[in-house]
Amino acid sequence: MAKVAIITGGSSDIGVAIVKKFIEEGNKVYSQYNTNPINLENPNLFQIKSDFLKFEEVDSLVEYVLKKELVVDYLVNAAGIIEEQNFLVCSSEKIENLFQVNLFSHIYLMQKIFPLMLENKFGRIISLSSIGVKYSGSINSTYYSASKSALESVTRSYAKFGAESNVLCNNIRVGVVDTKIHRNKDLSARTQLIPVKRLGRPEEIAGFVLYLCSEKGDFVTGQDIAISGGE
Repeated sequence: MAKVAIITGGSSDIGVAIVKKFIEEGNKVYSQYNTNPINLENPNLFQIKSDFLKFEEVDSLVEYVLKKELVVDYLVNAAGIIEEQNFLVCSSEKIENLFQVNLFSHIYLMQKIFPLMLENKFGRIISLSSIGVKYSGSINSTYYSASKSALESVTRSYAKFGAESNVLCNNIRVGVVDTKIHRNKDLSARTQLIPVKRLGRPEEIAGFVLYLCSEKGDFVTGQDIAISGGE
């Protein structure tokens, strides 16, 4: 029987790669997006427009999935926004929105899905974090890194309480990846700081998410794993 996955941020470059990997493995995927759906048609792909600035739209996402499914096997927390603004002038509204999307809506979603996984005695939760957490972010990503650090902490707590029920929860600290948000930037100096001297690829992140959700990851939980070229 096909496993059921909810993937937030499914229309980002990394999100698309994750969605495609899970579909290739025969899973049913419910992909959340805010603005633009994925240009992909597959009978196992269900795309749901949901604004994570609003708790009620998270509710609508969960209701849509649970009208079709009895269980949710995988939850991938991949949605996120970044301020890209100096931390001293970033507005309180922008900071509040950032934490709403990156942290609070994902906590709310996990509160809805985690009990179903416990009851089913199976579940995998993967939260995408950032290598910036290790370095406390840059001058223009301080609050993004803070929100991801908090999501890591919550995910580790869920791991502690889910382990005996085979509900395994891990964080992936994503390094600098070749995605559209970086393609108009000169990242040559930044790339030299990466020990492997190149940017990551979305497929590399997606492959590790899939690994943690497969039987190969059955002995891994509560971990912060950097996929970052050695940083």
